[in-house]
Amino acid sequence: AHCDYVLPVTTMYERDDFPLTFQPFQATPFRQATEAVVAPVGQSRQEWEIVGELIRRLSDQSRVFGVLTASGKAMQRLGIPFTPR
Repeated sequence: AHCDYVLPVTTMYERDDFPLTFQPFQATPFRQATEAVVAPVGQSRQEWEIVGELIRRLSDQSRVFGVLTASGKAMQRLGIPFTPR
């Protein structure tokens, strides 16, 4: 398969992590959170940052993305960071 763009994401060592999605499926309930141990290499960014930037850039072309951008701006004005953490 070929692609037109490659969007480099951070590795598991370059980002804070909290596996919220799969926690209900674990046999023994426990919580695990990790801090980043190295700085991101090159232009790599976390997935949520890439998705947020795509939403911001596509908001001119689609009303759905415009609504998401407006809610992000409203959260920013209220001092609520638009991050998963």
